[in-house]
Amino acid sequence: MASEQNVLATITQMIQGLREEKEKEKLLKEERRVLKEEEKEKRRVLKEEEKEKEKLLREEEKEKEKLLREEEKEKERLLKEKRRVLKEEEKEKEKLLREEEKEKRRVLKEEEKEKLLREEEKEKERLLKEKRRVLKEEEKEKEKLLREEEKEKERLLKEKRRVLKEKEKEEERLLRQQEREEFHQKVTNMEIRFQSEIGGFEADVKRLCHLAYPGAPIDFVDQLAAQTLIDAIRDVEAQRVLRLAFFDKSREALVRALEVEAAYRTHELVGTKIRMAGHRMRTRYYQRANHDGFGQNDLVWLFHPKRKKGLSPELMALWKGPYKIIKRINDLVYRIQQSSKSKAKVVHLGRLACYQGDRTNWT
Repeated sequence: MASEQNVLATITQMIQGLREEKEKEKLLKEERRVLKEEEKEKRRVLKEEEKEKEKLLREEEKEKEKLLREEEKEKERLLKEKRRVLKEEEKEKEKLLREEEKEKRRVLKEEEKEKLLREEEKEKERLLKEKRRVLKEEEKEKEKLLREEEKEKERLLKEKRRVLKEKEKEEERLLRQQEREEFHQKVTNMEIRFQSEIGGFEADVKRLCHLAYPGAPIDFVDQLAAQTLIDAIRDVEAQRVLRLAFFDKSREALVRALEVEAAYRTHELVGTKIRMAGHRMRTRYYQRANHDGFGQNDLVWLFHPKRKKGLSPELMALWKGPYKIIKRINDLVYRIQQSSKSKAKVVHLGRLACYQGDRTNWT
């Protein structure tokens, strides 16, 4: 029983094993079938894909061909457009060239005209410059002639003034000599007359004193005569000087009175000489003075004695200039200016002198 069971178990196991093997074969077949189907399906799918790809490729090729054709058409159109544009550009360029040529010709004509006009203007300017130069030369010549005439007139005036001055000096010298001689003669006559008169007067006074006091001492009589002689002098200053001296004798008082009188006459003579010298200096100043003054725009020298340290006054220039008269304030006061950039000055006529140099120096 046990063996049967074992056999049955074995058979059962074998049957199961066979079943399992059949199942496995079945499964394998099924798998193979599935695999085949899958392979078929894959092949089908691949075929479809290939077909689809081929179709896509064909479509793409068609599309590409279409695009190529369109591109070629577009290129042809663009080429045509370019050719048209180029033709238009060429036409435009030709038109521009023609216009430029016309413009160039017109500009050349205008330039020629302008050149001719410039040449005419230059010629006119040259002629104007020539005329101005000729006019300037004529003006310069006229100015030169005028200056020469003025110089000649000034020279003649100076010569006349010099002759007149010499005549006046000679007349003054003769008058002074005559006055001096007359004065000396008068003084001499007065001294002689005074000495003779005062000498006689002194003798009369002394004689009268002796008659008045016959028994008096001689010294007392001389002193009394001296005091009486001093009291008889009319000049108060001379009388005061003689009284302060206190003379004992009439002869000494007489001598001192003569000395005082001579001193007073000398003082009077010196005063007269000083007044005559002042009169001559005043006359000479008024003869040399500029009574007419200066006009506007005249050139003048300015008296400016300014000393500098380290320089000798004898070697320094006392006159500065030329200055230009800007304005005549009155007959004696002027406003002057050395240049157009310098500061103006207000000066008196006595510090100005006429400038005889070139009139173009003032700038």
